Amino acid sequence: MAVNLLNQLAPLLLLHKTVYLKAFTPEQLQTLSLFFLNLQSQGYGISLLLFAFYFPIIGYLVYKSTFLPRILGVIYTLAGIGYLSNSLAMFLFPPLLALLFPYSLLPAFIGESSMSLWMIVKGVNIQKWREKASQKQVAERRSDNA
Repeated sequence: MAVNLLNQLAPLLLLHKTVYLKAFTPEQLQTLSLFFLNLQSQGYGISLLLFAFYFPIIGYLVYKSTFLPRILGVIYTLAGIGYLSNSLAMFLFPPLLALLFPYSLLPAFIGESSMSLWMIVKGVNIQKWREKASQKQVAERRSDNA
């Protein structure tokens, strides 16, 4: 995603009044600038497609943990499905994207917002965290002694 941001910088460099750019007509420079902006849009879609797989993984970990409510894990998994459907529509059938866009990213908005709000307001259940940590230490000692 960070490398893709270079495609946003390219039009600024192309449209800057630099001496070596005099070899191109203004129309050619404008066309190249538009190409890089379109390329950045496609790159962003690819990065969201990859980002979509992050959410179910984190959702599963949250669901299996006892430190956070399981519903946050479920919502995070739905957020991943929303990102995935949005990104696939962008590449496979762009006209569908206009219909899906607000609805496919709604689970992502809800998931990310609820996780953020939960962490700000309630945080992690420290008691359960310590219980898990002590259980893990006991299990490690047993495996070391065996």
